Amino acid sequence: MKAAAFTAVVLTPALVQAQDDPSAPSNLKAVADYNKVTLTWQRDVVSDTLYKQGFEEAGFPQDGWSQTRTNTYDNLFSWFSFPTEEIKENVEGWESWIHSGERSAALFFDDAAPHTDGSSAVQNEWLVMPVKAGARYVQFYTYIDPKVLTWGEDEGFPDHYYVKVSHDGGKTWEVIWDARYDSNGSDGWQLVSLYLGDNADGEAIVAFQALSDTENTESGLYLSWVIDDVRLLDAGTTTAADPAHSPSVRPLGNRPTYRNFVPTGKKVARPYKPRKAPAPADCYNVYLDNKRIAKNLHSLTFTDTSDKTAGVHQYAVQAVSLSEDLTSPLAKIDVEIKKATLNPPSNVRVTYKQDEETGKYDVALTWDAPEGERKPIYYNAYANGALFGGWLEDTSVGQTGLSKGIYTYTVTAVYENPDGESEPVGDIVALGTRPTPYNLTADRSEDGTLNLAWTAPKPSENAVEKYVVFRGNDKIGETTATTLSEANAPEGSYDYSVKALYADGVLSVPATIQVEYGVKPNYRLPFEENFDGDMKPANWTVEKVDGRMKDNYLWRFDNWYELPVSGGGFSGCFASVNASATGFLNVFTTLDTPPLLRNSADGPYVTLEFDMDYAMSGKKSEAGVYYSYNAEDWGEIDGNLQGYIPADLAEGETCRPQHKAYDVTKCFVDDVTPVYFAWKYNAKQAYHLAIDNVRIYNSTTVGINGITDNNASTNASGAVYNLNGQRVVNAKKGMAKGVYVQNGKKFVVK
Repeated sequence: MKAAAFTAVVLTPALVQAQDDPSAPSNLKAVADYNKVTLTWQRDVVSDTLYKQGFEEAGFPQDGWSQTRTNTYDNLFSWFSFPTEEIKENVEGWESWIHSGERSAALFFDDAAPHTDGSSAVQNEWLVMPVKAGARYVQFYTYIDPKVLTWGEDEGFPDHYYVKVSHDGGKTWEVIWDARYDSNGSDGWQLVSLYLGDNADGEAIVAFQALSDTENTESGLYLSWVIDDVRLLDAGTTTAADPAHSPSVRPLGNRPTYRNFVPTGKKVARPYKPRKAPAPADCYNVYLDNKRIAKNLHSLTFTDTSDKTAGVHQYAVQAVSLSEDLTSPLAKIDVEIKKATLNPPSNVRVTYKQDEETGKYDVALTWDAPEGERKPIYYNAYANGALFGGWLEDTSVGQTGLSKGIYTYTVTAVYENPDGESEPVGDIVALGTRPTPYNLTADRSEDGTLNLAWTAPKPSENAVEKYVVFRGNDKIGETTATTLSEANAPEGSYDYSVKALYADGVLSVPATIQVEYGVKPNYRLPFEENFDGDMKPANWTVEKVDGRMKDNYLWRFDNWYELPVSGGGFSGCFASVNASATGFLNVFTTLDTPPLLRNSADGPYVTLEFDMDYAMSGKKSEAGVYYSYNAEDWGEIDGNLQGYIPADLAEGETCRPQHKAYDVTKCFVDDVTPVYFAWKYNAKQAYHLAIDNVRIYNSTTVGINGITDNNASTNASGAVYNLNGQRVVNAKKGMAKGVYVQNGKKFVVK
């Protein structure tokens, strides 16, 4: 019987087996887990095992094997005996990386690239088997993440995970299997059986080779790869993996099985043809409801994860002899696919306690498995919408060292085949503060009325008396209801906030929503902002440069983290961002002014002034002042603000404020082109940046040279700083001409 042409994907009826056709697969089995269906079958061919290796013996590589190691940065980045003692002691889930026995052979993708020592991260790692006379087939179990198939179709994917054969002592090699094209898509162990060629070609040498992009020395492979239970046979195998005993391979603790690849969208064709074997067949076609879904499969297992409707579907497997261009009759099996649901976790609980020594809070989030028989593969936990616990197999997770605030904790169940994530379920907790309104929404009517609505705070021991509503820092109303409307709401960008006023006089933190409508109004100089309210001023903008940041770690105006900043112009509220509250998270955010217009009538020169307290870190701590004409493209005014190291503070000194002033005349091109100014902060494991008393104004003198203070203190005590924030001397005598700051006051030396 002739094999179906490559373009034909529909089965023809009444197939008749010719005398020399390969035998149909036998013992076809199926295990269905909703959309995931694993098929296994057998070949009715007698074979003898000439050699087997399960990597159990001491030493690596095994006796008779050889290894070529290219990436020497870490032993784990080439073939090694899995697991190492360190992995066994410190990593969960390592047992699933072994098919049988106590060991396997594995290599990990290089997760240390690019290397700090400048060495190449290229991975071209070979593991070569010994020669065994008469070997015509190699059979092995392997695991590689199924993403290799999707990525392998992409033109930009550089990796190869080869099995090669040589019949001339290793001088030349032929590809007989590549995971990017030939893996069966399983998320667990798969059995691979490959024809090596006739003995007349010369005795076969088999090699496993993992190859990354050799021209890119700053990165290696995208996926890890593991093999086990390798055998050399004189004919095809008679056995197959049992789908009920081919469990998924678990991640190794926090070590992923792959690093992310971004596809180009262009597909690439298979660069080689599978080696042809004599009948009986060494490859198979697989069909689903009379449509072929896999061709020339070099395996006795196949996993189908395609989308399918609920109900009964028929699978069929057909043996193919490429050398004789023959196919077998079909082995068929009916499989019932259940309707998939995305049930969320049940009985979610959020508890917390305060650390008496630090004043910080620890939160515990616990839940039960979803209702129903379908089980998720893992859970995701979120705090205020940001993922903080992912790929969780346990039903509990926690956070420690939290600052006071309102936190919404939710958890989702993640499923596969079909893939999906349940709706989030959870609870809101108020740590060190009163419960606040939530689910704040804003809707603007055609007549310009802005309608606000919210949900009352969670019930607590304190009763809510009413709600106070703000636009920016301007109070627009009070109400006992959970709605409020503002007629003729102005155009621009505003934070609308709702605070709950409790019966004992305590105000909650605000629930806030940003409303943008129309065009931001321009502000004519002079412009001042003292941040006297505890909320973001009207038409100012807080940008989240790093999208992974939580909103409560952005610029704040209520000194929520109780920074010890005072004096030097600071009083009441101020704008601040605090990296010490974020742990190991990077803080990258900017604070932008509204659009400002020059006022030449007050003078041709423009000055920007503000007070600053900048506690830096010896690690990553960057801050600067910038300007823009569109609030998107920014030019530098001072990209390297200098502050102080808290460890250098004198006894009793809690901060070191400084006054900054810049000549920004050149930032304005005329009186009608608006200019934005911004403070950018980028830090990790650092401290804080606080600003106050922003003034931007025209004057008749040139920039900062026109700044004087007739009331400057004559007290000679106290450190003296220049306008770059650098400490100069401790007294005024003998100083060079210029503008300086002492005790929070400016003075001029002429």
